[in-house]
Amino acid sequence: MSAPANASPAALPTIRWGWLPPMNSPRYYLMLAVLGIFILGPLGGVTASYMNFSIGFFVGGQVLAGILGSTVTLGYGPEGKHGANYMQTAAASVAGMAGMGVLIQAMVWMGLPQPPLWQLMLFMGAIGMFGAGVGMLYTPILVDRLQLTFPSGLAVANILRALTDPVLLKRSVSRLGTGVGLGLLGGLGSAKPVSYTHLGPFYPPRAWRQRWADWDADLTRVVQDGQTLTARGEHLGLAAVVADTRGRVIDGAEVEIWQCDVLAHYRHPRVPQQAGGFDPGFQGLGLARSDASGALRFRTIRPVAYPGRTPHIHLKVRHASFGELTTQLFVDGEPGNARDFLWRQLDEADRAPLAMRLQPAPADSGLRWLAQHTLVVPAG
Repeated sequence: MSAPANASPAALPTIRWGWLPPMNSPRYYLMLAVLGIFILGPLGGVTASYMNFSIGFFVGGQVLAGILGSTVTLGYGPEGKHGANYMQTAAASVAGMAGMGVLIQAMVWMGLPQPPLWQLMLFMGAIGMFGAGVGMLYTPILVDRLQLTFPSGLAVANILRALTDPVLLKRSVSRLGTGVGLGLLGGLGSAKPVSYTHLGPFYPPRAWRQRWADWDADLTRVVQDGQTLTARGEHLGLAAVVADTRGRVIDGAEVEIWQCDVLAHYRHPRVPQQAGGFDPGFQGLGLARSDASGALRFRTIRPVAYPGRTPHIHLKVRHASFGELTTQLFVDGEPGNARDFLWRQLDEADRAPLAMRLQPAPADSGLRWLAQHTLVVPAG
């Protein structure tokens, strides 16, 4: 049957401003992406960074990006709501990543321990709905493809609805679920525990070192006969975080480190302590416990080489959740690593968790170097 002669075709969306590209065209999506990623996202990132340091969270930066996004598609009228949602979520993703990026940089400047790398990767992926690579686009595509009915400006409500409505959740996972899977695999795959190494011949036995009370976390100062001696060498501030492969920080982990002094002398009963042959101001072994955030600190010296070994620091970690772990920390980029028998035995993937990256310390810190390191231990 033919349509009545007086029937009019369906009305097309009216574009208020002629310079806007047609809806659903490649130029339309390019415009939304460019505005969301390069303009609205950075603006929201500035707000997020300010909120981080003023009130402790940065959701306001993402909200700002969303509000501004709803104004960009005003020229498309009511039909522009899905484009607004697309752009809002893209801008909010950029704002969240920018806020976290500024926070991490501030932690580096202040010498604070950084979150584990795998947690940062998972956080960045989670901002884009657990997407890996294309993760930042996952949420905008979800909102746009499913054509959810919330009005422009309510992108967050759309996302929450898509995550709580069983029907919509199945549709979103079936269409775009690969981003979720890749993000989860990427986050879990990057959490690799440190490799076990042998104890070595110079671990001071407990019975021997109980004769000294000075086994604290500062290896660069030794109290002897009422005087405080200071270690020779380049002083190093070593900040560490103990976390397991599931991302849980370990509270109360006991961490011991021991290393030779600047004269390549270990504090050990089998090593003669002859005058001039060792540094009396270097403690040799230190002990610290992680706090509720998994963090701990040592003050020591930059490790030095001795015949047959590259610079390294021995390390032992104990906790009821996983038992005991013995390993060594190396200096990242040290030329002697390539000739070290233990370093050569490690796979490339096993070397990264054991390589300390040293950075110059501030002039007024009393240190020469700083290092932030994450000790990833097996999950109990």
